[in-house]
Amino acid sequence: MDEGLVGNERPETATADLVTAPVQPAQQVEPVSRHEIEPTIYYAIVPGPTRDTFLFYHMDASSKDVNGLWDYARFCISNLVWVNDHFVVTPNPLYLNPVSEMEERFAKIKRVLLNWYSAKRMVVTLELSAN
Repeated sequence: MDEGLVGNERPETATADLVTAPVQPAQQVEPVSRHEIEPTIYYAIVPGPTRDTFLFYHMDASSKDVNGLWDYARFCISNLVWVNDHFVVTPNPLYLNPVSEMEERFAKIKRVLLNWYSAKRMVVTLELSAN
């Protein structure tokens, strides 16, 4: 055993034997847009972790929409949370129809959420035309 060496030190002859590979520079990757593929619809409702919770995706959605959307839809939803690029929506259980199919059950809530985005888009176009 080598005397005078501490821990994982190697004798100088061992480091000379190592062959170093040439280092290539890292390639620059262009940032990818939020949606890589143009969606066929501008919204999506996907079943969430529990049966009564669903995920709501919209092309125009942002974290700034939480307060306005909550004020508009609080009669039909009991919780609204922004996570990364979508909303986690918990419907008001008293507002839901007692139907087994999810699409039919959440049809009114989906309509309310989509109407808010169409109204928001209309207000933005009116503001642009007023200026």
